[in-house]
Amino acid sequence: MRYVIFVLGALAMLAGSAVLAQRSASSPVLACVAPEKLGCGCHIRLAGQSCANQQFQRQPHMFTAPDLSAPLLLVIDGQERTLQHVRHNGSSVKGDPPGRSSDLYEFKDLRVKLRYSMAPSTCPKTKQEGCEFADVNVEVSLSQRGQKTWVRLGSGICGC
Repeated sequence: MRYVIFVLGALAMLAGSAVLAQRSASSPVLACVAPEKLGCGCHIRLAGQSCANQQFQRQPHMFTAPDLSAPLLLVIDGQERTLQHVRHNGSSVKGDPPGRSSDLYEFKDLRVKLRYSMAPSTCPKTKQEGCEFADVNVEVSLSQRGQKTWVRLGSGICGC
């Protein structure tokens, strides 16, 4: 009886490992955006995610200019993609305090939703002086046709 329980337990562990391997195999590989592509806007880094392109390790994984209709730039599976802005929800625009907001971007079979919320400020100036950027927390939902939605948390700055 113990042998049967041991074998069933081992089979369950193998099945669980296969599911995890399947999930990680379908996870997109994000590289960081090249510095020459950046400017004023939202610079987003994903928590616990390094960059596939080693020369840009300190750069953001995603970038969008401050205009509401500006596209989202990212490098996924080795290809630079520019996703068009589809919809904005919320009272603030791309990190402008106060409040929460979200933006949806699409390109062919790729869809990215960014949900912004304010993060503690890293501004080195006094409150009266202020900074020209806002710190944000971001929930990134990325989906490709035929694959499970991939969700990661990130952070960044929006501004100049």
